[in-house]
Amino acid sequence: MPTQYPQTNCHLQVNQTAIEYCLQRSSRRRSMAILIKDDGRVKVYAPKSISEDKIRHFISQKALWIFK
Repeated sequence: MPTQYPQTNCHLQVNQTAIEYCLQRSSRRRSMAILIKDDGRVKVYAPKSISEDKIRHFISQKALWIFK
């Protein structure tokens, strides 16, 4: 069974706009993914081996898509 890590509430400033997201890490996940819930909440899934900097860079690259 994959190891689940606690969800972490985070935020990132992109072009003077804050993105609030919930980060969920997993030992079995091999790539990052972003899910936008019906209520507008943003959830980011990432492998446990990926650094926080790489996660923030990934989110900032997808910022225009997230803001739509």
